Amino acid sequence: TKRKKELEKLEEKISNRQVNDGIDVDYVNDLLKCAILSRELEYPYVETEKRFVLALNFAEKHGLPQQIFEINYQLGWTSFYWFENPDKMYEQYQRLKQLTIEDINPVRVERLFTFYSLTTIAVNLSLFTSKNPSIEEESNYWEDLYNRLSLDTEHKISFLYLKIFRLESQLLLDIRNDKSAIDTIKELSQCFDEAQN
Repeated sequence: TKRKKELEKLEEKISNRQVNDGIDVDYVNDLLKCAILSRELEYPYVETEKRFVLALNFAEKHGLPQQIFEINYQLGWTSFYWFENPDKMYEQYQRLKQLTIEDINPVRVERLFTFYSLTTIAVNLSLFTSKNPSIEEESNYWEDLYNRLSLDTEHKISFLYLKIFRLESQLLLDIRNDKSAIDTIKELSQCFDEAQN
């Protein structure tokens, strides 16, 4: 298949590459692409996870902070959606929280909130094999982040994105609980207008 040939070509490129001590963004990107292709080709969990771990190890030595963040995210996303392993996803979610403390931006907020939503779903459906994470603690974390960002003039876009994600979640709750969503929709509309300006 096309993806299999692409993976083989990338692996050959990687094996012939000499990695120096400094930053090598392209090499880390190639390793991540191999891991994603392995996922898309539906290779076994152990093989695919091994590729993500290899990419992460190299990113920590030769990559940029955003690459480290993205690989952790892709590993968690893959664990949840492809291998039905919410415990592993939650582990990556905790790592992403630490990385977001160091540097926050809209992409990180979106990725992090996705894992918060998946954690909530997994708890509600009793999917965790280990002890369920505390939804109360998670809610407190997000409430605290929301409040901090609302006062942070340097991260207005990150705050706006978080506000939109929260309102979208509220909209789904309104619909599920057969509650009027007019106020939530109005607030969302205002946020979208603000995002366009």
